[in-house]
Amino acid sequence: ADPPKIAGVYPPPAELKGSARLSDSLVPGLEVGGIVVEGGRQTGASSIPIGTRVAALVSNGAFAQEVIVPSCTVLETERIPGLRDAPFATLASIPETYTTAWQVLQAHSRPHLLGRRPGEPLRVLIHAAASGVGLAVAHLLQAARTLPDSGPIDIHGTVGSEEKASVLRDEAGFDLVAVRTDATPWHRQLRPSKEAPRYDLIVDPVGASYYADNLSALAPGGVLHLLAFLGGHRTADPVSLASFVNRGITVTGSTLRSKPPAFKGSLLQDFASFATTTSMFT
Repeated sequence: ADPPKIAGVYPPPAELKGSARLSDSLVPGLEVGGIVVEGGRQTGASSIPIGTRVAALVSNGAFAQEVIVPSCTVLETERIPGLRDAPFATLASIPETYTTAWQVLQAHSRPHLLGRRPGEPLRVLIHAAASGVGLAVAHLLQAARTLPDSGPIDIHGTVGSEEKASVLRDEAGFDLVAVRTDATPWHRQLRPSKEAPRYDLIVDPVGASYYADNLSALAPGGVLHLLAFLGGHRTADPVSLASFVNRGITVTGSTLRSKPPAFKGSLLQDFASFATTTSMFT
C-alpha cells in the first residue's frame, strides 16, 4: 500500500481526515517492529511491559523512529514460537500482511477447514502468489494442515515468471503453480479441461482482467475474494448471473486499512492465537 500512498492515489483512512493527525499520513508505513518504550492511558500500552519486543499495525507513520499505537493492534511477538528473537525487519513484515491474509481465511475458508466433506481436499487458488499477502495466505493454509481436525488442502497459485514459480514450488509449499503467458493463460494451465477440478476459494488482487475466468474456475459454492484491482475494476465482458444462482458461487472482497483499530486488533489477536497454536513460524 505504501507506493500508491506515496504517489497520492491512496487516501488516508477516514479516522485521520479532518483531524490534527492528518499530517501523520504524510509519513508512510503500515506495520512496524520494535520495543515498547512508553505506555499511556490513551494508547492502553501500559498493559504491555516496557522493553517488550513487539510488532504493530498502524494506519500511518511506521517509517519513523517512534510511533504511537493502540494496544489492541500490538502483537506481543515474544509469546509466539519462532518470533521471540526475530529481527525487527521480520517483525515489521507480519502485522499488515498476515492480518490481511487472515481476514480472507476467517471470512471464507476456515469453516471449510473445520467441517467440509470427508476426504475431499479444500482447493485454493492464489493469484499473484509470490506477493507478500499471497505467501501469507499460503503459509496460513499450510499451518492449518497441521490442525487435528483439518483435512487435505490443495494450494495452487499464479505468478508472472518461472523464477517465482520455482520458489513457490520448492520453498513455499505450493502444489501447483501456473506462470502467466499470453500463449497459455493461467486457467488453461490449471484447468486444461472442463472436467478438471475447480476451486473452493480464489484469492485475487488482480480484478477485472481475471474476473470471467475466475468465475468459471469456481466450484459449486465457491468463493472469489477480491483484494485489489491491479488488472482494473471494470469488467469488459458481460457475466451471466445464472452462475451465481445455479452454482451458488459468491464474489466478495475486503480491505483492512480503513477499518477501525478495534476491528484490526481483533483480527490480529486471533491470528496471534493461531500462530501460537500451530507454531507456524518455527
